[in-house]
Amino acid sequence: MSHVLHPDGRKTPAMFVEVSADCKVVLIVVRSLHMSPGKIGAQCAHAAVGLYKVMVTNRAPWLSAWESAGEKTVVLAVDTAQELKVLAEQAQAMSLATFTVADAGRTEVAPGSVTVLAIGGVSELVDQVSGKLRTY
Repeated sequence: MSHVLHPDGRKTPAMFVEVSADCKVVLIVVRSLHMSPGKIGAQCAHAAVGLYKVMVTNRAPWLSAWESAGEKTVVLAVDTAQELKVLAEQAQAMSLATFTVADAGRTEVAPGSVTVLAIGGVSELVDQVSGKLRTY
């Protein structure tokens, strides 16, 4: 079971975190692919739409709180696809919503290249996975 770790060291089981809590989505871009700004924008759009579909399909309990609070979304970066894979595994182990974009390879990157990971949920949980990453 995943827990929210509070700044004072207390742990709260994630299932008991109120759905009115602060929620966010992070889009994590792989820097080593050296994508152009337009390509990064397109890949982030794919990730955001894909994650939204996952959230709707799975009836994410925090979805309406995220929407009503302005749909907070942050773009972050990692250096390699391997780092992205580790973060995806951590997020999935915590039952966070995730969506990974694997590019079709028609323009700038090789087919199947993993370009962006989207993670969504209660901010405290998302930060446990992505809180140490730098913004893109």
